[in-house]
Amino acid sequence: MVFCLLSGNAFALIWPFEQINLKTYDFFHKFINSIITMKKFFTLLSFTVFYFNADAQTFTAEQAATKVGDSIKVCDKVYGGRFFETSKGSPTLLNLGAAFPASPLTIMIPGEVRIKLGYAPEQQLKDKNVCVTGKVILFKDKPEIIVYNISQLAVQ
Repeated sequence: MVFCLLSGNAFALIWPFEQINLKTYDFFHKFINSIITMKKFFTLLSFTVFYFNADAQTFTAEQAATKVGDSIKVCDKVYGGRFFETSKGSPTLLNLGAAFPASPLTIMIPGEVRIKLGYAPEQQLKDKNVCVTGKVILFKDKPEIIVYNISQLAVQ
């Protein structure tokens, strides 16, 4: 009878009344480690597939307003915006879906992200369709998405 002991990545093969063969031990050790590696790979693959499937659905600004707390992709027209240069963090606010104050969703771009964009988004993106990916939060009871990285924002 052969007994196998598994402990983390360690694998021990115990032969009754015989000493273990080093080649056999190496073979089984590599075999078990390859199974563990495959499990990690397929776990990562399933999360990747889930992530891209979740990202496939896009919403309008009006639909996004009902998705508070969710990370989503929103594509809609920029109706205007404003750069608050003297405010803390120098934010830029873009109004998606309608002009202020009727805008169903606000995109907030902090000053340090605005610098990385290399242009004035409140001017360059006005009347253009854009897509933004991020978590919908409430700021003063109005839905907004904060852009932490320029890769979250794309012009259509």
